[in-house]
Amino acid sequence: MRVVGGMTWRCGRLGLLAAAFVLLAGPVTADEAVLTPPQQAILDSLQTLNNTSGVDAVAALVSEHLPGARADDDSAFVMRLVGARGAANTFHRRPIQATGDLLEAIDLATTLGDSVSVARLLLWLARAYEVQGRHDESTDCYRRLTTLGRESDTAFYEARGLVGLAWDLCLGGDYATAESLYARAGTLAITAGDSFTVLWSRNGQGICYWNLGQLARADTAFATARREGRRTGISMVEAAAVNNHAGLLEILGRPGEALEGYRQSRQLNLASADVREAFPAGMNIARCQQQLGQLDASVSTIESLIAECTEAGYRDLLPGSLEHLAQVRLDQGRPALAARHARAGLAMTDVLRPRSELLLNLALAGALASQDSFAAALVVAERATESSFARGDLHMRAEAAVTRGAILTASGEHARAADVFAEAALDVEAAGLVYQQLSLKSRVGEALLLAGRSEAARPWLMDALLVWENTRTLPDDPIWRERRSGSAQRMFEALAQLTLVYPEDDLPHERMRRCFDLLQHYKARTLLERTLGPGRELADPRPVTLRELQRDALRDGEVFLDCYVGERHGLVFAVTRDTMLLQPLRGRDAVVAAVDVLQGQMDHPDRPFSITALASLASGLTTRLESVPTADGLPDLLTGASALVWSPDDALHRVPLALFFDEIGVAPVRTPSATFLANLRRGGGSQNQDPLRTLALAGASDGAGGTLDGAAREVRWLARRYAGVDAVIDTARGLPLGGHDLADYDLLHVAAHTEVDAQRPWSSALILGPVDEPRRMLAGAVAEQNLKARLAVLTSCNSASSAVLSGEGMLGLASGFLSAGIPAVVATLWPVDDRHAEQFSRRFYDELSGGHTAAEALQRTRAWLRSRPETEHPYHWAGYVLVGEGTRSLPLVRQRTGFTIWIAMAGAVVAAVIGAVARRRRQRISVKARV
Repeated sequence: MRVVGGMTWRCGRLGLLAAAFVLLAGPVTADEAVLTPPQQAILDSLQTLNNTSGVDAVAALVSEHLPGARADDDSAFVMRLVGARGAANTFHRRPIQATGDLLEAIDLATTLGDSVSVARLLLWLARAYEVQGRHDESTDCYRRLTTLGRESDTAFYEARGLVGLAWDLCLGGDYATAESLYARAGTLAITAGDSFTVLWSRNGQGICYWNLGQLARADTAFATARREGRRTGISMVEAAAVNNHAGLLEILGRPGEALEGYRQSRQLNLASADVREAFPAGMNIARCQQQLGQLDASVSTIESLIAECTEAGYRDLLPGSLEHLAQVRLDQGRPALAARHARAGLAMTDVLRPRSELLLNLALAGALASQDSFAAALVVAERATESSFARGDLHMRAEAAVTRGAILTASGEHARAADVFAEAALDVEAAGLVYQQLSLKSRVGEALLLAGRSEAARPWLMDALLVWENTRTLPDDPIWRERRSGSAQRMFEALAQLTLVYPEDDLPHERMRRCFDLLQHYKARTLLERTLGPGRELADPRPVTLRELQRDALRDGEVFLDCYVGERHGLVFAVTRDTMLLQPLRGRDAVVAAVDVLQGQMDHPDRPFSITALASLASGLTTRLESVPTADGLPDLLTGASALVWSPDDALHRVPLALFFDEIGVAPVRTPSATFLANLRRGGGSQNQDPLRTLALAGASDGAGGTLDGAAREVRWLARRYAGVDAVIDTARGLPLGGHDLADYDLLHVAAHTEVDAQRPWSSALILGPVDEPRRMLAGAVAEQNLKARLAVLTSCNSASSAVLSGEGMLGLASGFLSAGIPAVVATLWPVDDRHAEQFSRRFYDELSGGHTAAEALQRTRAWLRSRPETEHPYHWAGYVLVGEGTRSLPLVRQRTGFTIWIAMAGAVVAAVIGAVARRRRQRISVKARV
């Protein structure tokens, strides 16, 4: 596998060679030196031995015949023998032993004028250099091969050389140039009739498009390679394309489909009895499981692969397996076991390749640092940094620098850490690697700040900010943007810290104002981009400033709380129309621990709720910073508020503010950011009084094989009670949503089971369809729509929770509906009981139909639940939250039921009778008058 641009895929370079010519022992062509029939029979035997008995058997047979060939001064036979041995050693991952043989064979073939053998040998030599991390030499081999093909007008060789050059450019991060070389190679391969290289070039183009952020083009390239590989029977290319397409699905937030793709790729290779080629897809399965948090499953997969490779005799694959196993053990919090795996891999010196050696050393360094053995960890990390492979592979060099600098930072050597990060940052900047630039430059600034060098930190952090701003417009896909934005967390935390202390001669209030404006770039921009949908850019992506928020968005008596949680410290801005206070928070670990205490109280509705949990939360969150004036007036500001809007962050998303404010009559409303709130209110908020069209959806499955009976009753009740409601109990195998379109409705109500994907939030889904064939309404699919609804109500478990990108809010189902243009979403912070959710819905809609705003209706519903003995525990009511703009009401109209229609008809009859009697009396009076 290769790691390029942060993503892993199967390179297949060795497969490319093997598909063309596994050894140099095949029959000669017209351009090659002629061998005698006995000599050709020996070479044929070498081919068979390589495929059946391995490299040692090949070497033994070569050693048997080579002395005689040298004695006879038979250069052609010597060339073929040593070339075959060199190719076999390369094929079986013994590049050092291969290099001398291949160099000798190339010299002999050149002297003989045997251009065909020179071309074959250059391919094997290039691979031997690559495995050793000698990329300059491998590039030179591919360049010679390309020139040889061009000068001899042999498109076949030129195409193979260009493919090699393109891959080496990928390793250096120059994907644009690499793509052009792959395209040229594909054209030449068509001319040469080399269908394998045609498809492999297409696969390579897909990799380039992927790393350039052109995900749709990458998907098309992989699909073409997959389809043509299947049609032509080249299963190796088909398997590689399936694997790469699975990697694309993974970053797009569809890990379930990605896992299936990796498994399909692996099975394609296993079907050809190719255990070695199936290994990388197996490792991708393990890595995908690791990223999904399925750590035990990942360990099991890797251990199975290790057993499989041991049985097949592929010892050279074991060091890489042990390195990955060590990384998973680190994620499990078992650094001692991780160190044991890393050392076991490093001890396999006979098959240890430079890349695996580097990664094993980095894993060992991380394991030692996790056990506070900083000095030993630093020695190991420096060894990895100085390796020949790190010097030849820029991505690996940057990764090694990050590990080394992180160890120095953890041990308090901040100035040395800054130097390590800075050197790597300048290297990746020269190569144009955007993602690594952002990370490394942020780390430089952070390290300099920790070293007390604020002025030196500023240019590094501002440069990182410029990289982040300029590159955000590149990819069309919203998930790709999320990944880039998440990588900027370190940068914005350091910038916030810098802004609060620099320049020193500024008034504290001015520094606090600039800090608020700065963090709005982080908390607002991605959400603004998401609301536009894929492929569209903001005309003016400028977030709201503090002054604009106070002047244009906030209302009298309203308090806005803007929260940010960082690794070392956090901030809460409390803003009214004429005031701003700043309360420092503790770092992320302390915030998570404090929220966990409260969550523990909330998770057990059968236990009494202790008010001390709230006190523990408050004491566990707040702290003081020398650079920030004390916010002593914050309690009075909050208790005096008539309305409260807040933008939580990180673990604070799990905090239900209703616990604190419902009893004093303030309905807290959530919003993703101050900019999101300001944009909603700039929209005017006109109240359309036309009758609502409502779509009420009920999912059938509870996710465990049972049914959600309460959900079905919920939507039936809505349809009976209110006008304009289309109720869909989605159990049919026909059209999704019963053929209805979400875009046609003003109000959306979904009562269904929820699958929350904490690692890939846009894969979080509402489960609809029949129990045995569920359909998933993905948050990402919802986000891409343009919906006109004014309110969405998601009475499903955890519909307001998912993974958090620090600084940008909770991502998942609720965010999906907000991104689709719906201004307000009622959702849940934790699992809800099916029966109580039904009760919540009935009360909420009754309050809404009474003319209350969505926020008021929600607060009154929570109060009603709290007043009932069976639902008084906060677990049953505090988890319902409103995200977005809660000050709007909706014209929900009661349905005319059979009883009310009968009353209305009876009233009409009575009115008609009374009217007739009155008319007759008037007529009589009129007649009398006339008489």
